[in-house]
Formats: sequence, structure tokens, C-alpha cells
Amino acid sequence: MKKTIGLIIFLSSLLSSCGGAVIGPTAASGAITSTTEAQTVKTGFDALLARITPANLQSPGNIATVPGVTTSAISPKAASAFDACTTITPTTAVDADGDGVAASKKYEYNCIGVAEPGHPAENRLGTITISDDDTVPASQGGAYSFAYDVQFSSSHYQSTWEGEFSLTRDQGKLTYGSRFKAFFSESDYAGTWESNYTYELNPTDPASPWDAGTAAMSGFYRLQASGTVSNQHVDYDYTWEMSSGNLEYEQTGTSGCVNYYKNGYIQFKDAGNNLIRYEFTCSAVSYSLNGTAIP
Repeated sequence: MKKTIGLIIFLSSLLSSCGGAVIGPTAASGAITSTTEAQTVKTGFDALLARITPANLQSPGNIATVPGVTTSAISPKAASAFDACTTITPTTAVDADGDGVAASKKYEYNCIGVAEPGHPAENRLGTITISDDDTVPASQGGAYSFAYDVQFSSSHYQSTWEGEFSLTRDQGKLTYGSRFKAFFSESDYAGTWESNYTYELNPTDPASPWDAGTAAMSGFYRLQASGTVSNQHVDYDYTWEMSSGNLEYEQTGTSGCVNYYKNGYIQFKDAGNNLIRYEFTCSAVSYSLNGTAIP
């Protein structure tokens, strides 16, 4: 398994926190020492910001997950070699608001040495729990959450996911919270991704919350890696403080903005006060390290 797959699997699930067990980082740590290091960690930030957008938050089915897992109460999942060792409760899930997210759905894995055709035997242990307030569809800003406490392993790799992604609604304001930790390792690489942040949306029109409004991001995000990536040795462990300013989003009809953001910035600061900053205009985004442009 390629190490990039471990990163993609983790980032593609970034929307949850684990029953209070995972709190996540609470302070910046580590300091980059070169533009090259900044460009390396920026790759992780790019993937994070590509996932955390109004477009993705309104489609929670895109957020989850593990092959064979579906948020839906009615859509069948593809048959899998893991079916016999996976318990799904309840047997018949409910989705009263019809938004594709079951009011409650839990996957429990007790799988040892199971192999899909063309793949090595794999172990899956633990749970993934999906829940929805089931009164307001996700497309209109309805609340939902994904909680993970699961481990994957084979003769080639090990990976753990623990934590929760959740979206809550309070008088029209939407708050997405991520308190999550994932670990992935194989023979020549090990990496950890850890989050503790919130992303708030204040829609212009609460009835169409994903179209336009203001946004704010704050919290902490950790990237740690050691080993070989693309034939290059890496060894870093940084926790970045996340913040934003004057962030507006707009995506309506044919007048949508690139990356959703009409203007504003999102920035990441390490313990050495190094600042990687994303500046948005409706048509473009630029990047800088301590005020100097970087690719």
C-alpha cells in the first residue's frame, strides 16, 4: 500500500471527534526551518482545505469513510468479504428527513485475516458510528456526526482512526468540529494527523446556508511524518495554530468563486511564529510564508 493512500484515506474522512476520548492538540509546537519544509507541510494544508468547504459539508456522504460503509439508511452497500465479520445496527436504519444520513447507524468490525480479491489479508477491529438529527436535511444545514474508533492492519501496514467530525446548527449558524487522530505506518514510513478545530459558517440566508455568507476557522492541526516519501527522507512533527480573517464564501449558480471564498484569508502558525497564509479572491488563491510568496 502506498503511503499516499494512507494520507488520502485519512483526509477524505476529515469531518468528526471520538466520544470525548480524543481532544486533539491545544498548542502550537515545532518550527519549520526552510521554505522546502513549508512547501512539504503546505501539501497537507492544501488537502485539508480542499475537504473543508461548504460544498463538502452539505454532502456528508462524501465525508465518510471506509470501503463498504455508507451513511444512507436505504442505499445498499457493495458486497464485501468483510460482511460476515461486520455487524450493522440497527438492522433497518431510519432517515426521516431524507438527506442520505441515517438517524443512527453503527458499524462494528471483528475481522481477522480477511482478504478481498486481489488484496492481502487485512484485520479490521472497532467501530464507526454515524448519527443525524433527522429533522433538517444536511443540504439545509442539518446536524450530523461521524465517530471513529477503529484499527486496520495487514502484513504491509497499520492504521488507526479515532475521533469525531460533527456539524451542529444553532439559530442558523453552522459549526463543524474536528477532533480526530489518525496514524498510518508501513515498512519505510510512519505518519500522524491530529486535529482540534472548528469551522463556523454564518449564512446570508439560513434557508440556503451553503450558498453565501461569512466563515471563520480556528484551532490546531498536527502533521507528523518520518521515513521516505517520493524517494526523499522526511522527519518532522509540527502542530500549527489555525486562524482566519474576513472570510466570505459565495457559490451561487454560475457566479461561484474558486474554492468557494470571495475574499479573506486562512493561516497556519507554528511555535516559531512562522506563518503560512492563504489569501483568497473570488478568482484565485495565493500563498505566502512569513509574507513571501511560495508556490
